[in-house]
Amino acid sequence: MGRKNSPSAKKQLATLITNYEEAKAENRQLYLDADQLADIADWYASERKFEEAQEVITYGLKIHPGNTALLIEQAYLYLDTQKLQKAKKVADSITEDFDSEVKLLKAELLLNGGKLEEAQWLLRTIADDDETIIDVVFLYLDMGYPDAAKEWLDRGKSRYAEDEEYMALTADYLASTHQVESAIIYYNKLIDKSPFNPSYWMGLVKCYFVQEQIDKAIEACDFALAADDQ
Repeated sequence: MGRKNSPSAKKQLATLITNYEEAKAENRQLYLDADQLADIADWYASERKFEEAQEVITYGLKIHPGNTALLIEQAYLYLDTQKLQKAKKVADSITEDFDSEVKLLKAELLLNGGKLEEAQWLLRTIADDDETIIDVVFLYLDMGYPDAAKEWLDRGKSRYAEDEEYMALTADYLASTHQVESAIIYYNKLIDKSPFNPSYWMGLVKCYFVQEQIDKAIEACDFALAADDQ
């Protein structure tokens, strides 16, 4: 789900994970709130450490039964591991169906079933702030609905056009829909704003690779590695 984006948030998450793993290795109890456990599970899932993610969720639900954040993570974990019926059952059990993250989850389940119109109706009930626009656009792109993604991208144009996250979203949308020249323009604008962000350089790498401009792709890779050697 990718909630940890800022450097400070990533550092806090890294500390949480370290504390959790140390306590686990020492067979020591460590109390964490539900959101903290959900973030740890989300990180494990993003690293495809599905068993570890499930262990965190199971532990979390024992001490925070019925917690929405943990149930959302459980449903996404089932989606990641192709257990669609289990994911749907968990989603249906969540009582806070007004929550935007719950609506995003249920929309993804609908799109998995090819129910685009139902998903669109559900997502239109969510307030279109910048964070929600980003989530919805990526959802539609990931699920193969670029036209629906553009509808949401256009919603934010007048309000967020110069916002860095919105510009990055636009660049990713353009690259995903094979508008490579336009994507390159946006990635270069982003690099002007944040020259040490490796994801922007990697966006350029992919665009140049598609264009078969291998020398430029390698050069962009070098800059990405200079920004982050991992």
